[in-house]
Parts: sequence; C-alpha cells; structure tokens
Amino acid sequence: MSSCWHICNMSSAQNFAIYNNQTRYLTITQSLIISPPDFYQIICSVYDTGVPAKMRTAIVQIQMLHKGQFQSQLFLEPYIFNFTKHGQFSVDMGYSFDSQLTNQSINSSLLNISVGIPTEENEIQRKQISWQCINISNQSFTIQLEFADVKKITRKDVVRVVFIRPELFYDSENHTFKVSLDKSYIQKHIPLQHQIQPLASVIADRLGFALQSLLFANFALNILMAASMELLWGLINSLQLLVRTPLINLDQFPPLTKKFFISFLTVTNMDLLPSSQLNEYLFGNYVNDEFEQRFTEMGYDSRNAVDNIGSFLYSFGFIGILVGLSKMMISIGRVFKKAMIIKIGERAGQGLVWNSVLRLLIETSLDTMIASLIRIELNGQSQNTIDLAVAISVLLMLWVALAVNFRFIISHKSSDSLLRIEHIFQRFGAFFEGLKTNQRRGPLLYNVILVLRRFAFAFSVIQMGNYTSIQILVFQIISLLILVYLIIQNPFESSRQNKLEIFNELILLLTSAHLIIFTDIHDPSISDDTLDDIYNATGFSLLAVCGLQVAVGGAYIVKDSIHMISLGLQRLRIAYLLSQKAKYCPSNASSELSTEQLFHVESSDNCEKQLFSEQQEAQIELKTKKDMSQFMRDQADLRRDLQILSQHLEKMEGIESKGVIGGKKGRKVIKLIRGEGLAWSKSIQ
Repeated sequence: MSSCWHICNMSSAQNFAIYNNQTRYLTITQSLIISPPDFYQIICSVYDTGVPAKMRTAIVQIQMLHKGQFQSQLFLEPYIFNFTKHGQFSVDMGYSFDSQLTNQSINSSLLNISVGIPTEENEIQRKQISWQCINISNQSFTIQLEFADVKKITRKDVVRVVFIRPELFYDSENHTFKVSLDKSYIQKHIPLQHQIQPLASVIADRLGFALQSLLFANFALNILMAASMELLWGLINSLQLLVRTPLINLDQFPPLTKKFFISFLTVTNMDLLPSSQLNEYLFGNYVNDEFEQRFTEMGYDSRNAVDNIGSFLYSFGFIGILVGLSKMMISIGRVFKKAMIIKIGERAGQGLVWNSVLRLLIETSLDTMIASLIRIELNGQSQNTIDLAVAISVLLMLWVALAVNFRFIISHKSSDSLLRIEHIFQRFGAFFEGLKTNQRRGPLLYNVILVLRRFAFAFSVIQMGNYTSIQILVFQIISLLILVYLIIQNPFESSRQNKLEIFNELILLLTSAHLIIFTDIHDPSISDDTLDDIYNATGFSLLAVCGLQVAVGGAYIVKDSIHMISLGLQRLRIAYLLSQKAKYCPSNASSELSTEQLFHVESSDNCEKQLFSEQQEAQIELKTKKDMSQFMRDQADLRRDLQILSQHLEKMEGIESKGVIGGKKGRKVIKLIRGEGLAWSKSIQ
C-alpha cells in the first residue's frame, strides 16, 4: 500500500492557494490578505495513491511564512519505510539533500538510533546494537543495523530515530536552513529478523564468482573456436528470470536465498565491463532515487537509467573498437597481400557489427526493460521530460530489433532460402542461431517470444506491485504456454538443446510454485515460529532447484568446453601433419586444408568426420613415408650382408677344394647356401 498522500480538494482555500506535494508548500495568492506569520486550519480531502484507493476528509494545520523566510525554512515529516528482515531500513526526509552529503556524514552527530520496547513513559529499554549508513538517495538514506543478539529481537521492539541536527542534511557549510520537524523522533516496529551467517554470505559470493568465471570462460572459448553459444544463452536466459523472482512483491522471501540470487546477478546481466566506475567517471555523483526496497536490493537503485542497465551501452562502444580493429586487419592484409587476414577481418567485422549487437539486445532485454519502466514510473512523480525520453528511446531499440525479426519471419515465403544468403545470415543470424530454419515458421518465433516474456515480467513486477498473487499467476501462465510451445515446436536443431530448454522451463515452473508459499496465504492459527521454519525450508528448496539447474547446464557447458579444447588440439595436430605432408609429398600438396579452413571448421558431426578422415589420410601417408625410409635402410643392410655371405661362400669353396669338407652332405650344404643367397640377392634387387 502506498503511503504517499496528495491533497486533491481544498474547499476552503482552492480559490486562493496552490499546494506542491513535493515541497509541501502552500502558496497563497495576493488576492487574500493575510498578516503572516500565524497558524491557520483548513479542511481538505486527501486520497491514497495505492489500490484500492482510500479517501477521507482531514483538518490540516498550516503556518504562514514571510516571503523572506520561504527559502530558508523547511517543514519536514520524515518517515521510516522498507524495513527488511536483515536489519536494513530507509528514512525518507521529504526534501532533496545537500549534494555534499555522504554516507560517513550521517553518524551519531546527526542521528541517535535506538532499539527496544517502549515503556509507558515513552522511553526505550535499549538493546545493544550498532548501525551505519550504507546508502544515500535523493531524499532518503538507508541504515544497516547490527544486533548483538538477533534472537532477542521480538515483534514488540521498535527502532527509534532521533534527529539531533536535521539542518546538516541540507546545508552543511553555511547553516542557513532552518528545519522544523513534525516530531523530534520517528519510530517503527521491527519485523522478525533473520541474520545471514557470514559463512553463508561467503559461500554465496564464491559460488557466484565460480559461475561467472565458468560462463565467461566458455564465452571466450566459443568466440575463439567460432562455435555455437546456444548452451550458454539457454542457461543465462533461464537464470535471468529465476534470480529476479525477489522483485515480485514477496514480504517473506528468505534473506539467505535472496543473497545467493543477488550473487548471480552479475552473471545474468552480461555486465562484462566495469559499468559502475565508468558511470561515476562520466556522470559524476548522479542523483539516486529509490523506487522500492526490493528493487534497490537487486541493484536498481538509481534514477539514472544508464546506471541501472549496467554495461549495456558501453558494450556498443567496445564492439565499435573491435570493428575498428577488424578494419585495421583488412588494411594490413591488403598491404601485405594476405588473403587470409583480409577474410578473417571481414568475417569478424560483419559478425560484430550485426550479430553481436543483436545478441546483446536480446540477452540484456530484461535488465533494459526493468530499468526503463522504473524510470518511466519515477517520471510520473518527477515530471522530468529528458529522463522519460531516454527511457522510452531505450525501449524503442528493443522493439525495432523485434520488428526486424518479424520482417524475416513474415515477409518471406522460405526462411531457409533467405538464411542461406551469406551476407544476410552474417548480419541477422543471431535471431535464428541454432533454430530450425528449413521447416515450419514456429521455431523462428523463439527469440520474439523470449523478449516478449521478459517485457511481461518487467511490467508485472513494476506496475502490479500491490497484486502479488497476480504477479505469480502471470509468471506461471506464461511459463506453461512457453513449455507447450517448446514441446510442440522443438525449435532447436539439436535434440539435446530442445530437452535442455524444456528442463529449464520446468525449473521456472517449479520456482513459481515455491513463490506461492512466500505470500500471506496461510492459516492464521499457525505460529510465527512455524511460519519462519516453513519459509526457511522453502528457501533452501528453492536454492536446491536453482543449484540443479546450474549443475545440469554447467555440466554440459564444461563437457562442450573440454570437447572444444580437444578439437582445437586436433586442429593444431592436423595442421602440423598437413605441413609435413606438403613438405615430403609435394605432388599431393593441393589436397591439404588451408589454415583458414582449419580455423573455420565447426564442431558438428560432419566436420568431425571430415577432420577424422583428413587426419587418417595424413597419418597413413606419413606412415608410408616412414615405412619407405625404413625399407631403404633395410635394403642397404641386406646388401651388406649379401657381400659378407658371398665372401664366406668363396672361403667355403676354397676349403672344399682343399678337401676340408668332403662327402655328399658337405657339398649339399654349400650348394643350398649358394642357391638361397642368389635368390635373396635377386629379390632385393
């Protein structure tokens, strides 16, 4: 329920006063002569911006100020909001802070924060805590509480914030602002707390880093090997939705599960560049404007749409640099007359200009839509036309990309014949990578459905924040429809990829079933401790589901990575064998594969057979060459042995003539040796 109240009908002052909701100033026209300063009471009707809308009539007390006091006097009504279950809460002051205010500035000299149970005398039975300011937005700040013993915190405890010097929030140098508060302190009951164990937090960070390293390494390996990335995109696309389920308005989402999901955000955002540092360098200290706490926790904590998107726009600049390098390669190839360098530069340039940009639009579409819709929603409050134009223009980029995809699907009778045109496939092949293009049109709609599904998710979590059950229902219905589409169409050429996509969709459907437990639909008779146990058990179950998906997808990615490394080593070996073949068998050099052909060999079954046959041919020829060399050496040895044998025969004939060896037996031996020696000699020759 929204807590922002607006004056819609000031019956006793509507003809002479204008009220500004943001500054809470009531400007009196000169037609009414009032002698300020003094206090007045007016009757007005107020309505709640939440749904369902509430209206009531209330008496509002106002103070009339001199014109000279208008710029230096502030009347504020701060309030606490977004109190989380792990000790974080935010305070909205209602007016923009001084630009030089930092996290370190908000300390015990400005605030006195205490936690405990209020007594009848309105005193606080203090419990031991420590606190620090962890974030500052446009007109609010976030405090992190650390409890000495979180188990001693009950639902009767409150947090009380006493403002010691509120004027320092607005003019820390000149002290010219005079700040009047509705109350000298504000307080709020503390929800049941769950303190995340440091070990669990470390494990979550390590797992997120390990997954990030695995996916980025596979990404680089696929680029080097010119292989398909459908396994990588399939896992990322599914994880993008799974880890953003805390954006659904679930008050009971377990903090440990949320911590693990947050650790995976960088992976799914495709935030490859240091976007935060780049934003700070280019934009300076831009103003943050919180939307809601659950969005802030997931990284959407800025009113700057570029900051929320991450490295999306900077990636275009990075791709531009790579395109420039490819053009440089083409120029170098032309200067040195190297056709291979020219060909590689042309292929890289065409692929980066078109396919990389389109793939980037598809994979970052969810983050882009959420950031843009948040900016549009905040624009309804700030009325900043420039911010609205930026947000809408970013959304239009996605819809233009989808329109191009629809053109190829609808305007051509044969998508297969279209994609066989080389320059078209190089430019727009990212829309159809791994999909069946020679059968029905249904498989070609896969990426269109993927982007539309993300828009529906982003729209539901932002525009339906007060309808948690409807958000979950939309998530489930879309997941079921996509599951039916995958089973009927089998859009991918690879049977394995079709099965993995169905598995990923079943994981999302199972995740949506867990989300129902985190709503307030439960038996009121169940105790709070039992509910907490149920929520924690469900959170661990959700972590197991996420772990199963990462394990299965990661196993296939590791298997393919090992296979690609093995294939790369085979390519190097074949290149070496073919170079040896050309060296020793120049007459057959025309049949060898060029280095460029080896570079563009894909890891499909047909290409593996081709590589295997070429490898066998090279090995057979090399073996034949080795056998011939050995045969020549053996022939020389045999000739030498024949000469020695002839010498022995001559000696034996001399011995026979002298009668040393006599009789028929001796003559037969000599004759046999002489005959075998002559036959041996003829066979060698």
